[in-house]
Amino acid sequence: MGELPDSLPVVLDFIAATGNRSLLLDHRTGSELLRLVLAKSDTPYSLVLEALCAPLR
Repeated sequence: MGELPDSLPVVLDFIAATGNRSLLLDHRTGSELLRLVLAKSDTPYSLVLEALCAPLR
């Protein structure tokens, strides 16, 4: 563990292009879980997930 899923950048690009946040909201629980795991593994990617999840709380 410690790496971001390959699909995350694609999903974020799609959301940025369309402005449709429903994908983020639909998968909020999984994003939070990934954020917690990455934070425990002390990887800089945890900051990316923190920034992604913060406005969804």
